[in-house]
Amino acid sequence: MDKLIEQLKRHEGYRSRMYLCTAGKETIGYGYNLKANPLHLSSLEISNAYKNGINEVEAERILKLMISKCIDQLEEAIPFINKLDTVRQDILINMCFNMGLVGLLKFKKTLQLIEAGDYAKASVEMLASKWSKDVGNRALELSTQMKKGEYA
Repeated sequence: MDKLIEQLKRHEGYRSRMYLCTAGKETIGYGYNLKANPLHLSSLEISNAYKNGINEVEAERILKLMISKCIDQLEEAIPFINKLDTVRQDILINMCFNMGLVGLLKFKKTLQLIEAGDYAKASVEMLASKWSKDVGNRALELSTQMKKGEYA
């Protein structure tokens, strides 16, 4: 889990104050969408985040909660995830964190290839997507991990 956390921190970047992400969403910390509020933070927490921002400790706490939420969603939506090695599980968690479960589930062919164990073709499919063009090096790094089964 430590490698995933460090990778997500690097991919998302930390911001103590609210900013608009590339999709135009009000975001804080390590990519937490304040408007969607997927963790259902209290209105007081949200208000405080807008007013005062959040520190890195709080941002990491929220990041870990979001990772747990992604894992729960993935275990329900993609049951084969638990049969994958840790590195490939982390790739799916990272992608889910980045684009949400709905976005990840649009990668039908990629997911079929992963389930079949054809990681080389899955890595090619990952790069043949709008997401890959949008996130650039992140997609390249995750695609390489998918192919090799190890962190870059």
